[in-house]
Amino acid sequence: MSIFVSSNLIIIIFILCLVLSSYFISKLQLSATTFDSLSRNSPLDGLRGILALSVFVHHFFITFIWKTTGEWDHPQSNVLDNFGAIPVSYFFLITGYLFLNKIKQNEVDWKKLFKSRIRRIAPLYYFVATFVIIFTLLSVNIHDYSVSQIFKWLKGWIIFNGKSLGDFQSTIIIAGVNWTLIYEWGFYFSLPLLHAIYHKKINNKKYFYITLIIFIVIFLDTKRSHYLLFILSILSIIYKDKIKILVEKKSYLLNIIIPSLVLISFIFTTHFSTIQKCLTATIFAFIANGYDFKGILKNKGLKVLGDISYSTYLLHGLVLYILFSIFNIYNFENSMFNYFSLFPIIFLIVIVISILSYKFIERPFLKR
Repeated sequence: MSIFVSSNLIIIIFILCLVLSSYFISKLQLSATTFDSLSRNSPLDGLRGILALSVFVHHFFITFIWKTTGEWDHPQSNVLDNFGAIPVSYFFLITGYLFLNKIKQNEVDWKKLFKSRIRRIAPLYYFVATFVIIFTLLSVNIHDYSVSQIFKWLKGWIIFNGKSLGDFQSTIIIAGVNWTLIYEWGFYFSLPLLHAIYHKKINNKKYFYITLIIFIVIFLDTKRSHYLLFILSILSIIYKDKIKILVEKKSYLLNIIIPSLVLISFIFTTHFSTIQKCLTATIFAFIANGYDFKGILKNKGLKVLGDISYSTYLLHGLVLYILFSIFNIYNFENSMFNYFSLFPIIFLIVIVISILSYKFIERPFLKR
């Protein structure tokens, strides 16, 4: 469809909200002891803030589709569809980049690494999953399900692989974002194997065999093509020196090429296609090695939004569900444009809740 279809108006509204929020946040007196990104100089922090909020835009629009058609489905607009797929691709690339760098070390403390991942992912996830479980059980007739069905459903949410309970789509409560976490865990459990391959030896056989079994189970139960994104992050590592020279000496040229590639990826590629993955990985290789879109990704406000990006990613669907399915704040018989007018308010709500979640749920565990 044309890039100028009316549904894409939400993208313009989103960009305005993003610019204003990052500007006002940058004017606040914030400390690096609270927001770790303020002590770093990486474009990846600002990137994460944009990515999480882009996924929110994607699901904000899909919520309208769901409420008016009864189907939780991809937007017909290719650009809006890619507001979900491309940010997830970048998140996978960031994870791959950070952890493939770690396996170059001769010795890795696997116990410490997996503990850090649990502290990073689990507390907020289980907080959100608790709401999913409560809202689901309040919405269904529990007597229609056997104990084994309930147990199997609960087990799925405990092991980051939650699904629907019968006909009730539990995943919609959090906009289905939990599907990406099982891929993250699959990649983490592959690291001892990748380390052994890289160094041609097994340092800790106990962790190697346990994680190998878990990785194989997850790998066989997920869509294998998505793991290509973790692997493609290696471009940013292999060509690091050459890319940094280009970023330093050819920035004027990159300021034309990289934004053009971003537009091409959003407008002309389809979600999670091989060409989209390769194009996204190429752009990411430059961002990971210092390209910041003329300083945009190093904006203080965007960096703070990057710090709260995990909260934004996990909580925005819950906010949408509570507002539109529990409190029913909008009559979906009204026009799409009236629905879009609510976006700035909900955008602000999501950011405020994400900051509180980061401060009171994420950060206490991260700082242990």
